[in-house]
Amino acid sequence: MATNIINVDPYLRTHWHFTDDKQLFTELTRSFNEVAIVMNMREIGTYALNLPAITGRQYFLSGSNVQQQSLRQVITFTAAGSINHNIDLTTSGGVISGYGSFTDGTSWYGVIYGSSTAIANQVSFYVTSTQVVILSGVGAPAITNGIICFEWLSNA
Repeated sequence: MATNIINVDPYLRTHWHFTDDKQLFTELTRSFNEVAIVMNMREIGTYALNLPAITGRQYFLSGSNVQQQSLRQVITFTAAGSINHNIDLTTSGGVISGYGSFTDGTSWYGVIYGSSTAIANQVSFYVTSTQVVILSGVGAPAITNGIICFEWLSNA
């Protein structure tokens, strides 16, 4: 079994019995802190269009206990091309994830993250410091509309 595992299963008591006001105050303060810690350990399911949202994911990449959080942003598109994302990625820890899909009006297809070259029969995208660039390879289905979600590490 691995040692020094960083994650723990969140657990909160469901019943308390208080004998006096001082104990009530102490336990309410402690339990509020426990709830806040447990709630902040879960992934946040907010996907906002054109607005950064905290994901709730925690990264420990520096070899120490320094935590970095990630943020996500959703953009929509109706054709291949470049879309400004309005995020200063030059001061971030970098883009860590990207995914999406699009439709040709009949079927839905996945969008491949990470290629700066148009791939035959595929739609792909990559992220620059200022834009999300969507590429449509020769023979790819026509894009009617689509959605891309990407996540990056915050240094803040």
